[in-house]
Amino acid sequence: MREDDPLKLYSQVFNNFLEQDRRRTLLLKGEWGVGKTHFYNEFVKTYQATHVEDKRPFCYVSLFGLSTIEELKAQIIASAGKMRGGIGTAADVIGKFLEGSFSVSVPAIATNALEERLLTGCVVCLDDLERKRPELTLDSVFGFVDRLATLRSCHVILVVNDGELKEEIDTLKRYRDKVIDSEITFAPSLDRNLSVVFGGDKNPEVVKQVRGSLERLEKRNIRTIKRIEWMLNDFQFLLTDQDKEIQAQLVEQISTHCILHFEFGDILVPEKLLGAHWMAMKVAERLDRKYKKRSGDGSEEEESDPMSELIYKSKYIGHDLDAVFLQYLKDGFVNRDECDSVIAQWKENKARLNIRGKMEKLRDMAWGSYGVSQDTLLAGMKEFLDEHIYDLQVQEYNNHLLFILKLNPQFDRAAYDLKYAEKTVEKANLEELQQLSILNLPDNFSEKIEAKRAQLLKQHSIPELLGRLCQGDSWHTKDLMFLNSYSADELKNYFTDAQNENSATELAIIADRLTNPMEGFQSELARKLSSILTEFAARSELDKMRTEKAVARIEKYLNQVVL
Repeated sequence: MREDDPLKLYSQVFNNFLEQDRRRTLLLKGEWGVGKTHFYNEFVKTYQATHVEDKRPFCYVSLFGLSTIEELKAQIIASAGKMRGGIGTAADVIGKFLEGSFSVSVPAIATNALEERLLTGCVVCLDDLERKRPELTLDSVFGFVDRLATLRSCHVILVVNDGELKEEIDTLKRYRDKVIDSEITFAPSLDRNLSVVFGGDKNPEVVKQVRGSLERLEKRNIRTIKRIEWMLNDFQFLLTDQDKEIQAQLVEQISTHCILHFEFGDILVPEKLLGAHWMAMKVAERLDRKYKKRSGDGSEEEESDPMSELIYKSKYIGHDLDAVFLQYLKDGFVNRDECDSVIAQWKENKARLNIRGKMEKLRDMAWGSYGVSQDTLLAGMKEFLDEHIYDLQVQEYNNHLLFILKLNPQFDRAAYDLKYAEKTVEKANLEELQQLSILNLPDNFSEKIEAKRAQLLKQHSIPELLGRLCQGDSWHTKDLMFLNSYSADELKNYFTDAQNENSATELAIIADRLTNPMEGFQSELARKLSSILTEFAARSELDKMRTEKAVARIEKYLNQVVL
């Protein structure tokens, strides 16, 4: 069937079916979530509006969870009663008898009379055929459908995802010729399903990004598309006021996460997804990194990792908000605080790019043309400095000042340096504090720098630092610097605390690793540890034995440093 106008084509098949008496049963097949039920409901609305002379009731029943023919019959009778009007309550009561809700049985002649009165000439839609309970066999359903079609002159529409019938698929094949008069596969285009969910009012760029994600993963499920729309609505605050490039990235990321979660949740491990990248998956494929699986006969066969293949297929690229998106899909919770933090970082990065753009423009003015005078350039550099003085890193600020001084040696740098340092020292890290020494600052300003440095050095506790330094095969030299910020007495008090059960082991490990020349020389910290170990050795013969090896290593190390 052509896809030029899918709704019109499918509706034409349904119209032809309802206008014929010789064809009484129609099988509507289609994959899960492609919109079979939505199409049927929309068709009925249109048909009843355009065929007012046709007074036949349209009864809709989902077989989801039904386990007996009596339950199915009760659902249809109740639906038909409401459609007929005036006898809906009676039909509901009879339906309860049929379902077994009441202990009193209804004579077969009464139920047959009610069935004949209510169901004759109806259009009956039986949906979710594959979701019935196993106790309700497909044979019994088709037997009931045949009775509706032949004895009650009903037009019966069966809606099914035949790919999910599994062990009963042979039964369906067997009844195709006996019961089913017409058969149609509902396979609308991706664009049609996008239009059903998003309509014509949405931003076409948003729909374009959603479409791309669905195409890559070869999905067109209407339910998944709806979930994408819901997630986009819940994260609308993220999309608002973003430039087109960032908005497109967000829409694509949200769409991809939704598809992976709802369509491939059986093979996707969210925690692994956060560290994955489609390019890495491609590299792994080229290197022929395969996973082994053992076959039934005990031999090993090569098999690609399904998750890696999926990530490569989706072209997934890690994003700052992936953890937030995964939490939403798992718990339904939007972490606004985390989103705000990321957005703030984006704005900061954007501001930095803007500043760099202005600096590039000044550089072009300086070196690009003889038509720009020195006074014009100086004015531009002074204006830039006044506007962005606190946005510049120490080295950027210093280079900018040096260029101005080249052109104007009379420029008052000291006032700018103090103004810049007063603000910068509050938010500076250790590297930036060190760099502040290149500025022309008053002598007493060094006290502020040292106070801030001491504060930063002790931002990590001794247990935290030892935990990192004593584990793993490598360590960061910054942790040694942080540890060295504590005095010998502070370190000794920690190691002698009775609650620290592993203190002797930790001290031995630090002494051993600290004296490895490959880790770099740490003389001051080594002397502190040596004094602590010496005090411990003097306390008892046991402590002397505990510290003997570590003391010898540190003394040898310090002698090497002196030499």
